[in-house]
Amino acid sequence: MSKSHHTIPVSLLDCLALAVQRIFEHAHRKSSGRNEALSDEECLRVAAVARAHFDGAIAAELHERNAERMRRLRLPGELWVEIWSHLPMRDIVTASHVCHLWRSLALASPSLWSTLEVVNSRHHEECRCKACQAVELWDMTCKGCRRPVVPGRANTELVRLLVPRSKSVALSCFVDAKDNSDRRQVVELAGILAAHRQRLVHLDWGPNGAIETLADFLQHFDALPVLRSLTMGGSYADVQFSRNIRLPSLQQLSVCGSPYSTNYYWSSGRLVLPSVTRLEFRIISADPDGLISALEMVPNARTLDLRAQPYETEAIELDYSRVTELASTLTHVHVHDAYPRMHQIIMALYTQQLHAFTVEVPWWDVHYVPGQFCHIFSGLQQGVRLSIRRALCDGNPVDGWLEVKGTDSEDNCRHLGRCPRDTIHMLWTYLSPSSLSALSIDAILLADVLGTHTMLPAIHEMTLNIDVVDSIEFSAIDSIPRFPDLRVLWLTGHPSFATPVVSAGDLALFVANMHIGSGLLDELVFENVEVEGEIAGVAALVRGL
Repeated sequence: MSKSHHTIPVSLLDCLALAVQRIFEHAHRKSSGRNEALSDEECLRVAAVARAHFDGAIAAELHERNAERMRRLRLPGELWVEIWSHLPMRDIVTASHVCHLWRSLALASPSLWSTLEVVNSRHHEECRCKACQAVELWDMTCKGCRRPVVPGRANTELVRLLVPRSKSVALSCFVDAKDNSDRRQVVELAGILAAHRQRLVHLDWGPNGAIETLADFLQHFDALPVLRSLTMGGSYADVQFSRNIRLPSLQQLSVCGSPYSTNYYWSSGRLVLPSVTRLEFRIISADPDGLISALEMVPNARTLDLRAQPYETEAIELDYSRVTELASTLTHVHVHDAYPRMHQIIMALYTQQLHAFTVEVPWWDVHYVPGQFCHIFSGLQQGVRLSIRRALCDGNPVDGWLEVKGTDSEDNCRHLGRCPRDTIHMLWTYLSPSSLSALSIDAILLADVLGTHTMLPAIHEMTLNIDVVDSIEFSAIDSIPRFPDLRVLWLTGHPSFATPVVSAGDLALFVANMHIGSGLLDELVFENVEVEGEIAGVAALVRGL
């Protein structure tokens, strides 16, 4: 006998069996009253109804049991909602079907349903991929409706049911679609969101580069009045428009190549998006003038993130004077992976009036000319806080590659990332050592980077970054400049590595050789660094100790 028979009286189980028998006896009497025998089809229908009621009763009991368990946990409803808010949309739907309590909480929380995750991988009718050809070859049909099987899936109907649950909360929509997706699903999605266009604040058209489907979606709208962000999920695809559209609240736009599709309806006028302040642009040689078109489209942009495709080597040809003219309103420019072919574009974008300018050199770029982009530091004024660190790859410092960053007293910033080590000697052509007020440098770079200078007169604070793997020995540094105005010296070790150890005697000699004007430091700070030996010699070089 099973364990359940120990907890359920046999009499109740017998009653349940008798109740089922009475159901069928009643069905037989009804048939006999019509002078008919109970057919097999009717018998199966009676069995299905009985089973459905039985399953429903069990489900109701289990739901009540779940609800009681949730009540015993005594977690506030707000906490459950906060937990669910970090789940994907499909998991939130699942959570809303666990029990009556969870469903009530979920349906009463519009913010849970404000992030729509749309999937559209269902192939369109004219798709000739291998999967679609196999469906046609083998005449695959659905067993239920006998319609041809369509590869992929779409959850547009689910989205239609979920949108009303968000009530008046602002909507974000993430669409995962492909270029061979069913365009009818795109039209349906546009129809669903048309009634909620006043709430759509973010639209991300996924990482798979469905360029044409996005254009199909946008052409159904004359305006998206509160849309603030329009992106393509970090893919190489571009946001393209097929007609003019009013986007008065758009702040961020990602574009690759021209923002205009090949069949753009020019009679609707050129696009102008005056509210966009951040433009992310990926330049391709097939359409280099796309950068100019994009900058013309966003006349009030302040930030430009620029990328290029790595496999292209030919120089990019375009109207550089026009680029310089359009870039005059920018305040922040970040060039990712500055390949040699982008040199002229970088020169055209740079002006000394820029608040921040960053150039990142690709790792191990054999075509990089040392000092090629050091001119960007010429825009810094006095009071420069300069950082020279080894570049990190997977969290570890890489010898031979540097991160150079300078910020002046006006908070203007210049950053040259992943540049070869020999670049640093060209830096001083554009950045006067007398303009430095603070320096942060890897100790292992000190002699090589600063050995050519006899004096750094205005630096009042210096940070030496010491990694245990460097095994730095101050006694081995035989060529350092004078620091007559130095008042604060920091020695820091990386908290993720073992604590580096420095010799107190060597450190005291090193500080003495810096020829500090007053002979004493105001502060000497150790952070994640251990000092070995007699500390008295070091303390004698610090005022007040």
